[in-house]
Amino acid sequence: MLPTYRLGERLAVRPDGRPIRRNDVVALNPPKGADSGACGIPQQPADGHPCGTPTVARSSQVFVKRVVGLAGDRLKVIRGRTYIDGRAAREPFISDDPGCEICNLPKEIAVPPGYVFVVGDNRGQSADSRLWGPVRTRWILGRVVGPAGR
Repeated sequence: MLPTYRLGERLAVRPDGRPIRRNDVVALNPPKGADSGACGIPQQPADGHPCGTPTVARSSQVFVKRVVGLAGDRLKVIRGRTYIDGRAAREPFISDDPGCEICNLPKEIAVPPGYVFVVGDNRGQSADSRLWGPVRTRWILGRVVGPAGR
């Protein structure tokens, strides 16, 4: 999540029960595909789509990512930037990477009901929903409210 948070930084997470919103930073258990970089549809994202269908099971890993897509959104990624329903999202927090292989996924996917699409702020160095698909909202452990102890 560079540049927003540093590697190894302890973060405070609050499970507050409020609906998840776009741009929230969350702690979550990703789909099991995150363990191996697998999408639930084998050809994606190689065919130009972000992964639209995650593997079925949940991973025990805990990831910290930013919510960029909500249920019902039509999403694509162009030059590392997220496009929702055809419009570029305002993302001043990201770190660009011109050499990023998964930063150009121009074919839209629809985020399914009960899911969110998450990515890291360090777009070129992040394993996220672009590779392993949307995350069930019930697998979100809470919102990151900042560094622990501050």
